Amino acid sequence: MSTLLGFNSMPAAASMAISISTGSTIALLFVASFLHFVEGQKLTRTIWLVLGCIALSGVIPLIRSYGVEDASKSSWLAAHACLFGFCLLWRAFTIDSFYRCLGITMILSLASIALGQSAFSIDARNVFVEGRLTGVFGHPNLSGMAAALTIVLAAHRRKVVSVVGISAIVVVVGSLSLTSLVSLALGLIVVWTRPVRAVKLVILALVTASYFAPLVLASLSSSEADLHLFTGRVAVWEWVLSQHFDPTIGGGLSAFTSLSRLGQIPWVHAHNQLLMDVATGGGTLAALTVIWIIVLGRSAVNAESVLPLAVWAMLIIHSITEVPFFVDYPGGRLLLLTLSIGAIISSQARSAVPSRYRDETPLGGARTEHSR
Repeated sequence: MSTLLGFNSMPAAASMAISISTGSTIALLFVASFLHFVEGQKLTRTIWLVLGCIALSGVIPLIRSYGVEDASKSSWLAAHACLFGFCLLWRAFTIDSFYRCLGITMILSLASIALGQSAFSIDARNVFVEGRLTGVFGHPNLSGMAAALTIVLAAHRRKVVSVVGISAIVVVVGSLSLTSLVSLALGLIVVWTRPVRAVKLVILALVTASYFAPLVLASLSSSEADLHLFTGRVAVWEWVLSQHFDPTIGGGLSAFTSLSRLGQIPWVHAHNQLLMDVATGGGTLAALTVIWIIVLGRSAVNAESVLPLAVWAMLIIHSITEVPFFVDYPGGRLLLLTLSIGAIISSQARSAVPSRYRDETPLGGARTEHSR
């Protein structure tokens, strides 16, 4: 939490207060989840599978816990507990609530510019000033993806020209994240074209295949792969494959952090979800994440709205150069993953389009979420 808010060197008393607040929130969330469940909430098969994936992915990296600090374990478990509780309460949230939450983060990200240079990361790339806009998500790539998600939700609601929409555009430009821009383009194409089921399945297959592209690229010899591709990420990918982690359970939660703290590597994660899973949880965790991705993708294809597929595709593109499913503490990455999953699963039950647009029928007269 302190990292998300930018107070990395806060006093011990403040840090303790935040820890107590976080723990209390998690406890209340589980109590609410239990009561909601007892009242008769029916969980779909998709939700059960997602909950199972969250639970297992929270345990597997801890099997090899040598060198992992107790604080890191607690943060890891707390983050997964929050995500688990949210998915258990999935019917309590709507697309409107996600949109409002994202809108607040966009406005706060813009307001952070008033802090001056501290609101920007040290980077050779820049638009406004030297560096890239960090935003309230704590990193330019995370804030950029959040802004891209906000724009896609705004486009689906036909509210791009609004305070939230314009704020998100400024944030995504200021973050200078290529992955965010590619994800944004793909999400807008899906939302604006409203593909039929057959096209949705093609998109599902192509995007899923792209998830494995970094593994293929990193498997090439250094003479065939440019280590500077994707701003040096290929070098990280090749390093992961050269470590020969345990093929079953990987190197554990500290596979990267322990070496990074010793100054042996300049990275804190693999900059790719698949390879991060291989490093921290081996083939077991990697396979689990693939199952998670397929379950969410299938759910998105079967949804009446095109929004779930757009958000799912953006999440997978993000996984190519970042680690959105690796939630090691309750911070910006957890918030972004929670909002993304929420937009995918909640749209099955509720329309993401305001009622005044539901009368409209697209060209050809086919019934869609706009005309049901």
